[in-house]
Amino acid sequence: MKLAVAVLVGAVHPPAHRLPQRAAIAMGLKGPPPIPSKHFVSLTSPGNLTEALAGAASDVVTVVKYQAPWCRTCRAMAPLLDRQANKHQELRYFSLECRRDGKAAGERMHKFFVERGAKGLPFVEVYRGDTLLEATTVAPTGVEAFSHAIGRAIEAAQRARAQLELA
Repeated sequence: MKLAVAVLVGAVHPPAHRLPQRAAIAMGLKGPPPIPSKHFVSLTSPGNLTEALAGAASDVVTVVKYQAPWCRTCRAMAPLLDRQANKHQELRYFSLECRRDGKAAGERMHKFFVERGAKGLPFVEVYRGDTLLEATTVAPTGVEAFSHAIGRAIEAAQRARAQLELA
C-alpha cells in the first residue's frame, strides 16, 4: 500500500525544473522568478536608474544590465556577468527586469527597454558618471567584449579622476 501511495505522490509532483516558478506563483508572482545576482542591484523602475546616474561623480563607473526573467540567455549569462563584476567590485552595478505581464508597469518597462536600443537581451550599458560610454547586447560568446568595455570605462574614469586632482 505504501508503494502505491509513493508512486501516486511522485506522479502529482511537478518536474524539478518547474519548482522555482511554482514557488514564485505561490508567492503571488506571475511568470518566471527574478534572476538572482550577487553584484547587480535590482532597480524597479527607469526613474530609479535616472536617480542613480544623476548622483554619480564623473570618475565613477556604473554598469546597467537589462534582462528579462523569461530570457534563457539572461539566466545563462547572469553567473558570467557576476563573475566579471566580482573582478571589478569598485564599480556600481544595477539591473532592470522587463516583465511583460500585461500590466501597465510591465508595458512601460518594455517600452523603456526598446527606447534604450535593447534589441537583444541581456543588454548592458556602461557609464562614466552620467555619460553613456558603451551599450551592447552581451551574448555568451561576448563576455570578453564586455570585460574590455569595463576596462575602457575604468581607464576613462581614472583619467577623469587625474584631471580633477590637477584642477
